Amino acid sequence: MNSPATQGRPANSEYLAFETTFAQLHKAKVPKVPVIVLTADTWLLTPDAVASVGLPRSLSAALWSAQRKAQAKLADLFPGATWITKTNANHYIQLDQPQLVTNSIREVVDKVRRTQNPASVNLNANPNPPVIPPSATDPYDP
Repeated sequence: MNSPATQGRPANSEYLAFETTFAQLHKAKVPKVPVIVLTADTWLLTPDAVASVGLPRSLSAALWSAQRKAQAKLADLFPGATWITKTNANHYIQLDQPQLVTNSIREVVDKVRRTQNPASVNLNANPNPPVIPPSATDPYDP
């Protein structure tokens, strides 16, 4: 149903080394960074879709519930995170709502730029620290 082959993508394009990935995640500390969590609100694994591959129809609701809980837990990991649940998108939000994804990335980048203070600037001596403009070659700057 959701395999690279059925979606015209190369085999193993979504391969994860689960044991390695999860071991690294469990050791990692959650950084204090701006975060926006985008959550799909269009469910592709409908009861009919699940039943079409011989699985119980009830699995659809269980998977959707688990997905929503996992997304809530992800958003809760980051203090001050924004969790957007009204996306009008399925699993591939970047394809369904590219402007939402672009705007979210820009918002995070803008927050980082606003909060960064160069180590060389003494904020106590200068109540109006210099604004550091984005690089002229920054492809992500509008």
